[in-house]
Amino acid sequence: GVDVQLGDWLENQLPDATYDAVTAVESLEHMSDPRRAVVEMARVVKPGGRVLLGCWMTCDEPRGWERRMLIEPICHDGLLSGMGDEKAVRHWLDSAGLELVRTDDLSREVEKTWPDCLWRAVRMTVSDRKMRRLICSDLRRSTRMALTLKRIWIAYVLGAVRYVVFCARKPNSTTSWRARLSV
Repeated sequence: GVDVQLGDWLENQLPDATYDAVTAVESLEHMSDPRRAVVEMARVVKPGGRVLLGCWMTCDEPRGWERRMLIEPICHDGLLSGMGDEKAVRHWLDSAGLELVRTDDLSREVEKTWPDCLWRAVRMTVSDRKMRRLICSDLRRSTRMALTLKRIWIAYVLGAVRYVVFCARKPNSTTSWRARLSV
């Protein structure tokens, strides 16, 4: 009884107020207009329905060197359009007419996964001939990717980057979100 769809929130033909819940996990950072994507989520979820967002984001006020040395290179190499902060995501939810129900900061838990990602990459490089060939075929790009994995880990350790899950609810009154769609 579950309908799972994979698609682009910025280009969809989904009908209004159809779904009980919608989600975007680690994808708003890749969208050119994350606010509009959240408005689309609000449009297609039923009144009383939930919107769940799993977001990479910056801390509230990253230092200049954190932006230059960590956040900007992570966004560039990770093909992210950018990372908002918690205030921005809360604003996107509010401007879409959604009520924030809960946030969970999972940064410390997510931080622990990045050293494992680095070690897995090293182990695969050593043990898998096809992986070695792929890495050697574009050594410059592979080196950048390894550096990006390390930057992500460092950014989490320093608190420059966070991982927060937002759960929001569409109010039962549809007037608030319909009026905001025209914004």
